[in-house]
Amino acid sequence: MMILLLYIKEDVPVVRQPIYGLLIGNFLLVALIMIARNHVTLHAMPGRQPDVQFVDEMGSLMIWGTVLLFLDSIAVILLYERLGRFSARVRIVRNFFASALTFTFDQLGFFAALHYVSGTPMPALIGGWDASGDRP
Repeated sequence: MMILLLYIKEDVPVVRQPIYGLLIGNFLLVALIMIARNHVTLHAMPGRQPDVQFVDEMGSLMIWGTVLLFLDSIAVILLYERLGRFSARVRIVRNFFASALTFTFDQLGFFAALHYVSGTPMPALIGGWDASGDRP
């Protein structure tokens, strides 16, 4: 998690800037999508109508994902500091466990919303957790 690495290198005031920037930027994007969704004369292309149900689903998932991202950014730093009591000398272990726990929380939280909104089956939770963990 880049936020954690930035926190280790810098400090809290520097880390707040990208966290709040992501939060505000994502909410502004959702607001623009909702304005476009409710616009009376919305025309995508001649002969095609925009998929409003898809926009509604994606808007709710974007809001939930943004809230989770905000919570994850705070949680990874708090977990990293809390784990410092047990392994103060080995930063890589603290980084690994804080990131793994935060990622698992994020995966469970986003899958719950995805399952509620679109009925995603349970194997997608395990597959998504497994596949996302392989990123460098």
